[in-house]
Amino acid sequence: MSGVSGSATSTGSFGMLQVRSGSVTGGTLTTRADGTIAIGLTPGVTASIFDTDFSAIQIGGTGTIASHTAQGTDKALYIAANAYRDTSGDWVAISGDESTLVSLSDGTFAVDVNATASSGADITWDRAMSLASDGKFSMGSASQFKEIARGTISSAAHGVGQTVHTAGGTEDGVWLVSMSVAAYASYITEWFLSTNSGGNHYTKEVNAGSANASWSGDNLQIQQDSGTTRDFLYVVYQLETR
Repeated sequence: MSGVSGSATSTGSFGMLQVRSGSVTGGTLTTRADGTIAIGLTPGVTASIFDTDFSAIQIGGTGTIASHTAQGTDKALYIAANAYRDTSGDWVAISGDESTLVSLSDGTFAVDVNATASSGADITWDRAMSLASDGKFSMGSASQFKEIARGTISSAAHGVGQTVHTAGGTEDGVWLVSMSVAAYASYITEWFLSTNSGGNHYTKEVNAGSANASWSGDNLQIQQDSGTTRDFLYVVYQLETR
């Protein structure tokens, strides 16, 4: 082809094809027998053997884009920095550094991080944030900020507490609950606090009247006080637990 120079090398025993420019060592573009495509990556590095259930692209020294080869349910797309998925299905650090993983799976967008791992070591991910298919957003670990409940309570009786979340018996934490009464000028935003291994419970509120909130044992309860039966909407956020 006019104006194109370079070379193509096939190492048949490994099923590897390299496309490179001039005398550059290794391949500018490399395809491997495991289906991995590497761009700007020297062949034979740690990521040369990838999870066989995935099709993957290695970009530079630490970038990975991978997706299940087969179609169907429970499949995922991953974008990773300083990580690849090995033949055992484990995520492994390419170099001794932090790692980040963005995943799109089962309708959920998630970001996981790892503070440090040695080159070639398995990674233990910590969830930094996620957005679920139902719109619920979580940030930090399981004990940090996330939406844990939302809904409508229909025909709620006047002055009767409605449980919207139950804390663990020895769980300390902070929860934020908001409620609005349909077709009525009533709302409440309540902070629920648990301390002393669940031994002490407190509340603090912003209230427009005709609504109330309180602890009932380990239950977070809200109620409408409009004088008659009404529907109300609510949402519960966990700010932190321990």
